[in-house]
Amino acid sequence: MTSQSFGGPWTQQKLDILRRYLDAYTTALKDRPFQLVYVDAFAGAGAYRTGSTYNPEDYGDFQELHEGSPRIALGVYDRPFDRFLFIEKDELRSQSLQSLQREFPNRRIEVQTFDANHVLPRFCSGLGPYERAVVFLDPFATQVSWSTVEGLSQTRKIDCWILFPLMAISRMMPLDNEPTEALAIQLDRIFGGREYWQSLYAPSLQISFFEEETSQKRL
Repeated sequence: MTSQSFGGPWTQQKLDILRRYLDAYTTALKDRPFQLVYVDAFAGAGAYRTGSTYNPEDYGDFQELHEGSPRIALGVYDRPFDRFLFIEKDELRSQSLQSLQREFPNRRIEVQTFDANHVLPRFCSGLGPYERAVVFLDPFATQVSWSTVEGLSQTRKIDCWILFPLMAISRMMPLDNEPTEALAIQLDRIFGGREYWQSLYAPSLQISFFEEETSQKRL
């Protein structure tokens, strides 16, 4: 089984919260006439280890192999999900996810090796009237487009988890001036429009040797 190396103890905390949520979600809908779908839009390899930069003395057995979110969803047994969609753009990680189809032959598992922003709109349009879904959006950086999030909300059938990549976005937004146009276009995609992030900048008066200059500074 292929695994990824990333994260720290907070990764385990995040996945423990997800595990409890999925169990509560399926239990709450246990007696309702819905087909339940779990969608992991950045599914990874299905398992992970912490990165090699972490000291084993600090983290103990945390560097052992751990279940990723796809395996956590497959492990919900009291009221299992009826089908699973795992999306992973990376070919090697996707191959690891496909091995889950053999490991869990009684589960309806579909693996898509594409960009989640392209797969999720098709998933939304094909969602049946008696289907309800949990979509887990946990990107490694800023891959999620706001148009994708809007599409999920418009179905009114989806519980959506979004882990917002605050650190990655902060690096795209300089403190002392507005982003370059190339970065601005990426921020437009993430926020859904320039007006939603540009308000984080305000004019800043700078006094140079010769004259006063006005630039933009991040709040």
